[in-house]
Formats: sequence, C-alpha cells, structure tokens
Amino acid sequence: MKKFLITILLFFVAVFVSACGGSSNDNSDTTVNDNVNFKLYASQDFAIRYPIDWEVKTAFDGKFPDSTVIVFVNITDKASLKANINIDRRSVSNVDNISFAKQMLNRHETDLIEYKKIAEQNLKVKVSGEAKDTVMTVFEGKNKTDGDRFQFIQIYAVKGSYAYIATGTMLAAADEATIQAITSSLKTLEIN
Repeated sequence: MKKFLITILLFFVAVFVSACGGSSNDNSDTTVNDNVNFKLYASQDFAIRYPIDWEVKTAFDGKFPDSTVIVFVNITDKASLKANINIDRRSVSNVDNISFAKQMLNRHETDLIEYKKIAEQNLKVKVSGEAKDTVMTVFEGKNKTDGDRFQFIQIYAVKGSYAYIATGTMLAAADEATIQAITSSLKTLEIN
C-alpha cells in the first residue's frame, strides 16, 4: 500500500512540475498568462507583469524615447492617449537606483511644462535576484503648452552599466482602475 501511495504521489509531483514549465535556456521573449489579471512578459534582461487585456508593442512611433525596449498599451482605453507602460533601457555609469531616480526626476522637472510631483514611495526592486532599494514616483506635466496634462508613474533599476525605467503614462484624468493597474504592474519589474 505504501508503494502505491508513493507512486501516486510521485506521479502528481511529476505532472505538477511539467505543468508549471520548469526552466528553459531559450533566450527569446515570452508572454505567459500567469494570473487572472496579469500576464508575465520576460526577456533575458527583465521581466514584468502587465494587465491581461493590454497589447504588447515592439515597434514604436516617435511618441516614445529612442531607448524604449517594449510598450504595453491599454487597447480598451477610449482616451486620446491610450494608457501605456513602457520599458526604457539606457547606458549609465556610477549610479545606483536612488541616484538615477533623482537624476531622472530633475530632468522631468526641467523638460515637462507645469511639472508637479505628486507622490514618491520607497520600495524594493529585484536586480539579479537581490532586492534593491528604489523609488516609485508619481508626477504630472505637459509636453506642450497647449497639450494634454499627463500623469506618469515611474520605477527605476540599475544593473551594471544599464539603467531601466518602467513608466506608466496616462491622461491626468485617468480612472482609478487604470492607475491601480499601472501601479501594480510597475511593482512587478525585475531585472535579470
């Protein structure tokens, strides 16, 4: 009887492990549905969960920085600017997460019209599996004097000579569900 129970137990463990996927040496980008509300996007550089009904874009128009790696777009958004999350990767030297965040905020304050910092939250981001201090910032501003007012939510991570910025962008009047979806998504950023 014990052998039978052990055999059954091993069978279920084997089925569970194979269903969960295990690890892969494939370096290609992947998207998997791992949650009711979010999908996991993983590349060899980073991973992030994004809202399940959003679209992944790898080709960009002039609306995103040249250093943009990928964009997730809320295709159900009816606004003139569809809420989105973009991941930006750029070369840096001699900075950590916090000092890089301060540099970027100073730049936004200079570049945006009617810049207004709304909130800042200290939190951790995984870099090479280790939890590192960073900040998530919320701010508003316009790109043009007569343009729409946008709300931005950003989280920053540095690994070696590269810095990553995950930015959620939406109209300043975005609904709470959109803000929450973006905030939750950004908090899942991990740098490999």
